[in-house]
Amino acid sequence: VYCNLEELRRAGSQAEPPPPAGPPLQVVGGWERHQDPLSGRCFFYHPPTGTTSWKPPRRQRQLPGGTETTPRA
Repeated sequence: VYCNLEELRRAGSQAEPPPPAGPPLQVVGGWERHQDPLSGRCFFYHPPTGTTSWKPPRRQRQLPGGTETTPRA
């Protein structure tokens, strides 16, 4: 799931990733992993919300009854 740990460390201070320009490299939990054609860095895209991020998304836990919760920071 991680493209490169060094890329993730550098990503914290850089601009938002671009919108996806092609098919995803991987799809996990509703998030797509794409590669930025200009920088070669991987980023993550969530189609239902349009959210993009250089950092990998956190996994969500399933609660009884099928609802999801996001882990606390």
